[in-house]
Amino acid sequence: MEISPAVNITCRVESPPIVFHGPSEETVGAFFSGQLAIEVNEDVINIESLVAEFMLHIVYKRPFQSHCKECQNNYIQLETWQLIRETKTLLRGTHFFPFSTHLDGSQPTSTDTPVFSITYKFKAEAIVCHQLQGLQTIHTNEQPMATPSTSSLRLKLVIPVKRCIQEPLYPSFPRQTFPPTGITAIASYIPTIYPTTTNTLHLKVDGLVSTAKGHSDAPRWMLRQVKWQLEENIKATVPACERHHRGAHVIHGNIRGIFRDQARVIGEKELQQGWKSIKTSPSGTIEVEIEFGLG
Repeated sequence: MEISPAVNITCRVESPPIVFHGPSEETVGAFFSGQLAIEVNEDVINIESLVAEFMLHIVYKRPFQSHCKECQNNYIQLETWQLIRETKTLLRGTHFFPFSTHLDGSQPTSTDTPVFSITYKFKAEAIVCHQLQGLQTIHTNEQPMATPSTSSLRLKLVIPVKRCIQEPLYPSFPRQTFPPTGITAIASYIPTIYPTTTNTLHLKVDGLVSTAKGHSDAPRWMLRQVKWQLEENIKATVPACERHHRGAHVIHGNIRGIFRDQARVIGEKELQQGWKSIKTSPSGTIEVEIEFGLG
């Protein structure tokens, strides 16, 4: 926020935090609304224009062409408000200018990854006309004459946009069989991960004792170590700017650019002990409960 002795501009967001409820094909979106406040500290002042805009800013950290700002930055205008179109006189005090818009739920959420970042920005600019004492005179009375001067007041805000995903009704049950040993592992967990708390996974391992006939010395397996790893796969379509798009391949519709992807581990742990419960049956079955989360 920029402040001048004569006038300053602030913003008060009145809508709740922007949260999309559910996946993009089901959510109804969210509203963003508030009021711009212009505080006049003089008896009177003229505002030539007041414009506000809401935009989506995508930064590609691995752009199509390195060291190219146009390839690195992509701005998408979501809404523009012409709150003052013609010169308006404002008296001393605070003056409010409301704004509102509906944000489509198909838009991406705010994020920051090694490949790209997504930020929503709200900007406002007011052109203020001041009356300053100049050096000009009016004919013979030698009195100072007021000369107009304009200045720009700018306001910038970052607006977080998030998505709320409903927890599924049933957990996932992935199954993995290891043919050389005859051991089968079945996991049970909720596929929705809570980043600020711990998550639980139930692991059932079957076939630890061979039941083949004629094998009195059947091998017995014992659970000695559990290791879990949470991996994030990041994929992005990186477009080329107008200056470099001729040398790019078509990647989606009429968009030219390149695909970027990167995998990174966001949580892992190796356990020698400490799981909550272990139950061993005569048939060679072990059940383990593991807590996991972001590292």
